[in-house]
Amino acid sequence: MKVTSKNLTKEAFSPFGRVFSAPNHQNQGIVVNQGRGRRYPLIPSFFTADADSRYPAPSLFRIQPSVSSFPLEIMEKHPFSAQLFIPIEVSRYLVVVAGGTSSPDLSTLKAFIAPGNQGISYHQGIWHAPLIALDRDSLFFSMLYETGDENDTKEVTICTHHIYFETLPSPMNPHSSRSQTLFPSILGNLDSDR
Repeated sequence: MKVTSKNLTKEAFSPFGRVFSAPNHQNQGIVVNQGRGRRYPLIPSFFTADADSRYPAPSLFRIQPSVSSFPLEIMEKHPFSAQLFIPIEVSRYLVVVAGGTSSPDLSTLKAFIAPGNQGISYHQGIWHAPLIALDRDSLFFSMLYETGDENDTKEVTICTHHIYFETLPSPMNPHSSRSQTLFPSILGNLDSDR
């Protein structure tokens, strides 16, 4: 099965979640740190969760890079909470999502290539592949809320499909796999779609 990957955009990803990146405008946000910084709060919909999901579950993920084609064997979803991923040390990463209720609808499978200065949030109940780093070892921060039981993450094994994707150049530097990061932006320069 060949899935053509596209560059990650807010519009294309909107059925599955949200995309955010550092702002370009210095006059946005809330002035903080005695005027030396600006704070850009994440909008509440990034952290939607059922009332029973009371336990925050922040995590760090260290991910080895994948080659240009590989078997997609599992997908997962979080029925009770959205899930946020913030790149810390990342060149690029592949985001694979699908619709479906009890299992992924592979006819809706989509793949997006994200640069290391874009973060994502999956909507509640969206099927997605585990994190797929490109180019180099990568580090992500993740946040979701959990109920504390085994149903917080639903994982299914699917028939093996190979995903083939074009190695699109990085928007920051098309000739380098140097790490890009959104993490410093979270501390004072974060923008999100509204």
